[in-house]
Amino acid sequence: MKKKRSWYKIVLALVLAFTMIATVTGITQLSATGKDVFCGLENHRHTSECYADPEFICSEEVHAHSDSCYSEPAIICGDNSHEHTGSCYSAPTLICERAQHEHGDSCYSAPALTCNKPEHEHTDSCYIDPNAGSANAGSSQAGSGTQAGTGSQGQTGSQTGSGNQGQTGSQTGSGNQ
Repeated sequence: MKKKRSWYKIVLALVLAFTMIATVTGITQLSATGKDVFCGLENHRHTSECYADPEFICSEEVHAHSDSCYSEPAIICGDNSHEHTGSCYSAPTLICERAQHEHGDSCYSAPALTCNKPEHEHTDSCYIDPNAGSANAGSSQAGSGTQAGTGSQGQTGSQTGSGNQGQTGSQTGSGNQ
């Protein structure tokens, strides 16, 4: 039981350490491939969730013609001495002044985009570090040095680095910003 608890503590400590390092160094956005993404955008395609519901803009009422929209058939055979069949009657005529209408796509406005994210799909250029293309990129010209400073706003800081050309230096400053 103690071994299991020890492993749990070790794994938890490693996860917390990685999270802290990632936060401090700014490694917060990784692609699905695990590569660093430098474009500053996230993969995004607009879906139905990115649009407002269409607005109803139709001024017509729904109407389907029924029997009450037609005239009664009139007897056109002129012979009242027999039993009338369908051929003895005129076709009913439409007397309704309303047009048939069912609400369809044309009765609604186009959906409005409400999403503030641009559509974007990561390409190879999204994984290229823009700072890697500087004059010192690809060469071993990094130096070693220390910088510290204090500003008028009570800000203090220091920076250290190392390289392979044997350059060392130190700079300390105080100033009003």
